[in-house]
Amino acid sequence: MGDAQLVFDWIAAQPLALGLLVIAAASMIEYVFPPFPGDTVVVASAVLIPNADWPWWAVFTAVLAGSVTGAMFAYLFGAWVSSRPGEHWVSKKLATPKMAPRVAKLTDGFARHGTAYISVNRFLPAFRSIFFVVAGMVGLPAGRVAFFAALSALLWNALLMGVGWSVGYNLAELSHWVKNYGIAVGIALIATLLFWFWRSRRSGKAKSD
Repeated sequence: MGDAQLVFDWIAAQPLALGLLVIAAASMIEYVFPPFPGDTVVVASAVLIPNADWPWWAVFTAVLAGSVTGAMFAYLFGAWVSSRPGEHWVSKKLATPKMAPRVAKLTDGFARHGTAYISVNRFLPAFRSIFFVVAGMVGLPAGRVAFFAALSALLWNALLMGVGWSVGYNLAELSHWVKNYGIAVGIALIATLLFWFWRSRRSGKAKSD
């Protein structure tokens, strides 16, 4: 909880306009640089509303604007990657025997279910930016991507605020909930990937027999 407390103390000491700018920037950066602990800032932001008397609509707007802006940066990067000529080093890397089948499966799945993936992106730590990069690569409409990115952020913020209210906006408890949520999602994703890998191997063996 120490990091969240430090973030909270620092932001709370800033003028409202600067604090909101920091919140928006942090929400954006986590899509551009996934290791950045954006959720820590969002948690601190939620606690600012009752404890620092910051307007809830201003905090929500800052987080939402930052999230959508960062998501669209990732989307534009994906579009840039897909538009590279065949001789570009990025295109060559994606066309290697090891990468090409994986990229093909990922983009095919996104072409069919991209809207659903974008809708849940905010609830999946560490994978958010990847969704938007692939959305750009397969050419999903930018307006649709931005709309569902905003919807996902709104739903996540509503959930976070609801959990915050249930624990009395206690920073330690809210940080603990977010950390446990992230661990649970990570375990579920790993289990899903392992199951998918096992099923693919089993299907491959059955075909060879």
